Amino acid sequence: MRPPEMQTARLPEPLAHAAGEGEVIPFRSLTGRAPFPRSGGGHRAQGDGRFGPRIELELDVGPAAAADARAAVAVLEGRANDDLLDDVRLLLSEIVTNAVRHSGSPRGAKIGLAVSVAHDVVRAEVTDRGGGFDPRPRDLPRTDAGGWGLHLVDRLATRWGVDRGEPARVWFEIDA
Repeated sequence: MRPPEMQTARLPEPLAHAAGEGEVIPFRSLTGRAPFPRSGGGHRAQGDGRFGPRIELELDVGPAAAADARAAVAVLEGRANDDLLDDVRLLLSEIVTNAVRHSGSPRGAKIGLAVSVAHDVVRAEVTDRGGGFDPRPRDLPRTDAGGWGLHLVDRLATRWGVDRGEPARVWFEIDA
């Protein structure tokens, strides 16, 4: 695991007006939107030939969702560095847990999970039927439990973002 870097990033244009012109937030790699390989491309992502094996599944909203997401990554073992896949498991666990706890998805809705692997990057996305959210830095005291999920995503992922569309989507990439 690499040490955290102290950097700041400007809010994407749609968020800058809500937060105040020029306000800086401590998330270092947040991106509002980015392309993600969609289903239907077999083992090659549509629009990006560098992605190979891909897993997609739907998780029941509930206490087992994060564990199911971590377990799903096992099918990618041997296709990416083990330490990299450990980071992917951790970040998926955090994002899926947020979707279960905070999304406000309607009863019976599913959480979508997709992970793609290339020789130099792993991409993952989690979708839910909730209303989406605007990422905000953690403002709780450092000694308080909870609220560390997006902070971990920001520190471990090379790039990440939130798509507040329908469905709501959180994605990240980790370079090898």
